[in-house]
Amino acid sequence: MKTPKLSICCITYNHGDYIRKTLDSFLMQKTNFSFEVLIHDDASTDGTADIIREYAARSPEIIKPILQKENQFSKGIITVNKFFNFPRIRGQYVAICDGDDYWTDPMKLQKQVDFLEAHPDYTICFHPVNVHFENQPERKEIFPSEKRINRGKEFTLDELVAGNFIQTNSVVYRWVIPEKESLEAFPPGIIPGDYFMHLMHAKHGKIGFINERMGVYRRHDGGVWQGEPILKYGSKHYRFYECADKLLDYRFHDIFEKQKECLLFECFVKSLYYGQYDELVALGKIPSDKVLQTIKYSIISQKEWSWKHKAVNLLAKTLGLGFVYFKSKWFWFPDKNN
Repeated sequence: MKTPKLSICCITYNHGDYIRKTLDSFLMQKTNFSFEVLIHDDASTDGTADIIREYAARSPEIIKPILQKENQFSKGIITVNKFFNFPRIRGQYVAICDGDDYWTDPMKLQKQVDFLEAHPDYTICFHPVNVHFENQPERKEIFPSEKRINRGKEFTLDELVAGNFIQTNSVVYRWVIPEKESLEAFPPGIIPGDYFMHLMHAKHGKIGFINERMGVYRRHDGGVWQGEPILKYGSKHYRFYECADKLLDYRFHDIFEKQKECLLFECFVKSLYYGQYDELVALGKIPSDKVLQTIKYSIISQKEWSWKHKAVNLLAKTLGLGFVYFKSKWFWFPDKNN
């Protein structure tokens, strides 16, 4: 069997409404090289697996599925691609697209591989995507924003550290694992895993950009980032910053420390607001959620602090944060004494 030049990694869970469009967008790709689709379904309950079986039977030389009987994410395997798709990669280049997103240009892969072939010092090639809001179809957005797109055709590692601007289903990597990085360098239990993968590749080469919208990123109620993700993944995101700092040899330590501080602050405020403290407990910032049960977050505009303001301030001190709540506003600064 011919070794594919490019591997597509796809993870799915209850994407029955979307997966056909995703797989069709893979199979419509027109390339002068062979590619494979490594797809992992995490025990979907809505018929997604049956659709994948149908496509795999139709194109067995391309579509290589793993269909789980038990949901791996619920068992704590957050970085599903690492454990089930990445070890199967045979391609020199890798594209990633989750089962609820899709591509719109049949030449997407060819264009990006051509770019990387012509620029051997680049390890990433990405493009903008249209953002589709399932509940607001009239809403139109592009990622990254027009402002960022118009700044130029080259992006740097420094910019990527400051904030992620690469949508997952837009990227093609010149795969650096295991040539320059061990698979073990990709840590388990972090979110966002795709951002970490971007940084890992940008560490070893330049970031290329093609200013053509060649994909769609869906936003819907079943998406990972819907709701209040910090209350679901705050501790995993905090660990992401720690691991990214180590990955990049602490060259951007001050930036990552500031990002950790901001995340912790947001997690604290939202935990109080929603009365959900699991992520603060997971972060090791409080011994148990019982400490917070009697403190209810509310907006009270007063000239003098009430017992509630004082209690929140005191609690903030015990968590190693320096911030106060006064006149309906939060004032925050690093607490150097903790």
